[in-house]
Amino acid sequence: MAPEPGNDNGIQFHVNLGEDDITWLNFAEGRKVEQKEFAAKQYLVIDSIHKLNWKLTGETSTILGYTCQQAVAARPGNRNMISMENGVMSRKVVPDTSHIVAWFTPAIPVPAGPDLEGQLPGLILQIDINGNTTYKAVEVSQKADVTAIKEPRKGKKVTANEFSKERDKTMEEMQHNGSRRVIRIGN
Repeated sequence: MAPEPGNDNGIQFHVNLGEDDITWLNFAEGRKVEQKEFAAKQYLVIDSIHKLNWKLTGETSTILGYTCQQAVAARPGNRNMISMENGVMSRKVVPDTSHIVAWFTPAIPVPAGPDLEGQLPGLILQIDINGNTTYKAVEVSQKADVTAIKEPRKGKKVTANEFSKERDKTMEEMQHNGSRRVIRIGN
């Protein structure tokens, strides 16, 4: 992005994330492995599949011809809050709870879905997080080469917490690297 006229104190970011990221799940072991690229580095984030306390609402909907059931949950966590005061950017971690509405179909008995794998007794075809982020399936295909599904192995092995710390450290370093700099993360 070109600098805005008269804005001499901002940092501009060009961020390409997730284009080639891979998430691999082993439901039997409750294990998740994510191959992620961040700041031109490959990471292998190894974590467990976390469970939420879901409540079925009894509501149904049809998505891509499948009858889906609605489930809701709250996911406690933290988020980074960034603020700018007197030209100085600061960041702090604050508690936050995500409110999640998922639509899953028991007709496809795979406990998977975007960001909430292993959670419900069927494939999640639509999910809404906090009323501002929605993922919706656009196609369901019965064609899958199961032998092609392999655990990713490229990247520096880290836990989810270690990845978050490295990501935050990189973002902080970029913040301190000068004002009118354009920084490219990823491709």
